[in-house]
Amino acid sequence: MQKGFPPGSPFRKLLDVAEKLRDGDRLGYPHTRARKYIVGVLCRGSGGRFYCKKETTGLPAEAKETIKMRKVLIPLLGDDVAPRFDLAAEVLVAVIDDKKRVTEERTIILPQASAEALCNLIVTEKVDQVICCAIEEEYFQYLTWKNVKVIDSVMGSSHEILEKVRIGKLCNGDALL
Repeated sequence: MQKGFPPGSPFRKLLDVAEKLRDGDRLGYPHTRARKYIVGVLCRGSGGRFYCKKETTGLPAEAKETIKMRKVLIPLLGDDVAPRFDLAAEVLVAVIDDKKRVTEERTIILPQASAEALCNLIVTEKVDQVICCAIEEEYFQYLTWKNVKVIDSVMGSSHEILEKVRIGKLCNGDALL
């Protein structure tokens, strides 16, 4: 007699994801994708075998509805927006949910300032929006082609700019000095 769920079953997959999620939480990694998968299986069911009621008791309120998050990247020089996109060796990455809350904020330090490395980071991190001061046309076009919204000619403190992004009031050319 086999204990547990058979390999490949929806329940086994769910338990495997939950186990990886728990291990990642111990290390401090954000696991938004895994959490969305678990909530999706719990709410929609898998293979027609497992469903839950509309009232998903036991799940946090955020998990009960579809959460649309945006990831924002700001190239930094100290605490301010870097004057040039290609010279930033440090970036701020923030996640803003559909209720206009900053749910995650972290600073990433690049090994060296490089527009190519920054573009690669933006694509691999699946950033939705880049806020910068000056950016070359080539990188602006590349990011636009990759469906990244670029707001340029922005100056000021990264925290003030992030606040304006959060409430949806930031425009090209804003100077928050």
